[in-house]
Amino acid sequence: MKNSSVSRLTADSSFMSRIIKMHAFPFFVRTLVAGVMTSMSALSFAAPSFNFSLLHEPGVSSGYAYDINDAGDVAGQWVYATVWRNGVAQNIFGTSDGFVDVFGLNNQGDAVGYSGSGFGVATLWQGQNAVELPTPQGTRSVAVDLNDRGQIVGRYESIGSSGSPRAVVWQNNVMTELVMPDGAYASFANAVNNDGWIAGGSGSSETFSRATLWRNGVATVLPTLGGNISQANGINSLGHIVGASAQGNGNPYQYATLWENDIAIDLGTLPSFLGSSANAINDAGWIVGVSSKSLWYEDRATVWIEGDVIDLNSFLTDEEVAEGWTLRSAVGINSSGIIVGNAYNEFSGLSQIYLMTPAVPEPRTWALLLAGFAIMVLAVRLHRRA
Repeated sequence: MKNSSVSRLTADSSFMSRIIKMHAFPFFVRTLVAGVMTSMSALSFAAPSFNFSLLHEPGVSSGYAYDINDAGDVAGQWVYATVWRNGVAQNIFGTSDGFVDVFGLNNQGDAVGYSGSGFGVATLWQGQNAVELPTPQGTRSVAVDLNDRGQIVGRYESIGSSGSPRAVVWQNNVMTELVMPDGAYASFANAVNNDGWIAGGSGSSETFSRATLWRNGVATVLPTLGGNISQANGINSLGHIVGASAQGNGNPYQYATLWENDIAIDLGTLPSFLGSSANAINDAGWIVGVSSKSLWYEDRATVWIEGDVIDLNSFLTDEEVAEGWTLRSAVGINSSGIIVGNAYNEFSGLSQIYLMTPAVPEPRTWALLLAGFAIMVLAVRLHRRA
């Protein structure tokens, strides 16, 4: 993907060079365009690249990641529910004995998930302090995400086979059920931004749902790519939403989808893959998720950047591939472009949490970029003297 972008730009640069040499253009214009093209060449060399690392040392137990915040803290599971702060693992415990899982983090480092024996209760952790969130009697609940204003989103449902999930928001220790669109019997909230916009789904059940946005208390069912099923998984501060949507026409697979201004955009999938799903988006518009085939172990972690669909495995070194690593999914991305996800090792048979950190641009990239700016400054100065 990167090579093809560079080759296209090289061809375009050659074409522009021939045009610039034409005497019909003043010297100022020729110099200015040369500076612009030099800077564009630098940007092409600065195409995104990532370095692979493990969040923890490979061990005898699998690990799973769920979220990452702008500080680089990660929420996940590794033997116990765990939050990694400054690279140090901290086990998370509930208010009583029982299973615990942590799904979301905000930029203050607060975490949400659920805890408790038997039927779980939505729980907020501030440091090691666990607080069970209010839930109607006879129900179970889970908190999935929270923003920097302390708004927590998730769902609750009645205990029993007839229970249907209901999307809720907690704030100041008060639970409010989100309004469901007409005709919906179930709803669930997956993500919330700092403006309080909530992304999730609603429909006849969690399996047969439509991506839904709750904005200022109003539920909006988002359009699909043509099918009847969709789900929203993530939202950024600009209100851009990502998830997956069916295309219809008998195609059983869903495709990664971006919703901007309530318009559905097909993000596509890796070549030869059958479907895809987007899990998170940062404010730069970088989107992470997974491309899928018919067998789950063939899934590949995927990043969508400026229209390109990129297999994150393409950034692994030969040594890392020889060690048996395959990046199966990407679940979160922060404002610095650091991606967290789940990798599989074919030798240990375990899933491990990985980080993909954007690489620092090469010196030649900075050199070309500075040269381009210098040429443009020279052109402006010469034009003023003239």
